[in-house]
Amino acid sequence: MTLENGWSRRRLVAGAAMTGAGLATGLGPVAAAAAPDAGAALRALLAESARSERSIDPLDAVRAKGVDAARFTDPLSDAYRDQRLEARQRDARGLAGIDRSALSDTDRLAYDVFRYRTAAAIEDITSGLFDIGRMTNLDPSFGLQVSFPDAASG
Repeated sequence: MTLENGWSRRRLVAGAAMTGAGLATGLGPVAAAAAPDAGAALRALLAESARSERSIDPLDAVRAKGVDAARFTDPLSDAYRDQRLEARQRDARGLAGIDRSALSDTDRLAYDVFRYRTAAAIEDITSGLFDIGRMTNLDPSFGLQVSFPDAASG
């Protein structure tokens, strides 16, 4: 299957895996302005985005065990929606400040996957899809009410 931008599904999945692997290396937050090259700026942006997501998402906070894990955020609230939108828009601005052509092939792939996921998240929130999802009934088999206790119990 080829996506709109000409990428195959396999390449997109591989890029997502590379992005996850880059985040899993434990890169600490580094100021993008102090980055010596575009690749370092991208890695700093990815690390900052992951840190931001952990501070917003209740399940990520619990998994991080130490990033305000005792705090529960209502994922159906307006504040949660606004925080997620602000974080994704900050990610989009950060991506706009990175010269894609100066990246290595691997970093370009991570950049493209991150740009795609960021744009999709912004679209979900600004299109009203997120608000519609908040109005749907809870599914007794799936959802936060099922997965949060599992994650919190370790």
